[in-house]
Amino acid sequence: MSWSELIGAGIVLGVLSILIEAAYRDRLGGVGRALYLMMALPLAWWAGPQHVGPLLEQVAPPLSASTSLTPYDRASERVYARLDQVPEWRQRTRGLSRADKDKLGFELSQKGSARLDDESIQFLAVWLREALADVGAPACAAMLRGTATPAQIRQALEKLDRASLEAYMDASFSAVVAELKEVQAPKVSSGEHEAAARALLERVPKDWRPRLLNILRMPRFRSDEEVCWAGRTVTYYATSLSDRDQRALMRAIVQ
Repeated sequence: MSWSELIGAGIVLGVLSILIEAAYRDRLGGVGRALYLMMALPLAWWAGPQHVGPLLEQVAPPLSASTSLTPYDRASERVYARLDQVPEWRQRTRGLSRADKDKLGFELSQKGSARLDDESIQFLAVWLREALADVGAPACAAMLRGTATPAQIRQALEKLDRASLEAYMDASFSAVVAELKEVQAPKVSSGEHEAAARALLERVPKDWRPRLLNILRMPRFRSDEEVCWAGRTVTYYATSLSDRDQRALMRAIVQ
């Protein structure tokens, strides 16, 4: 018996109990109540699954389906529901399997990050700091090099609290739409990038600066541990910068 049929039987039994109690409250003794239950239970067992259960399934999703989804899965489903309202997405994904949609969505969100508005790009700075702090060196370095797999991104997202996860999903949705609609990426001058870099270095401890600069100049030839350390250092201090410097620094990273 499914959850809806079982609940339906309980509802019918409850309704019968209310009706019997209302009509015969003063007349039912112990024996009478026992006889009542002997009649009511079979009726509830028959009527609940047959009539109330199907109605419940129409107004609520199966319990097993809803409880088996992780917070990440539920947030992802909400993103797909929103994307299905975007004509460009429907056109690009017509005939694709779910796995192919996942791959396309991931690629579009990566490419579209540079097209995000200022508020979303600043949130990515906070998210990146939290994500890099909670994953191992290989995944951390892959995220910084732009080679992270969907599985590695999911691993990082599943460690976030609900509010941060939802905010990231909102930013991801915006990035996909921005890429599909070819939204013009905000311009940041080289002077703004340099000013943001100087502001960042002023916050980094002096004895860390030579090592940090050496890694950032040639990250391809550095180990995952070194790249991860540099990324964690940059994102940790980046979130303490002014809004202008923070945006300039993050746009340099995503570009």
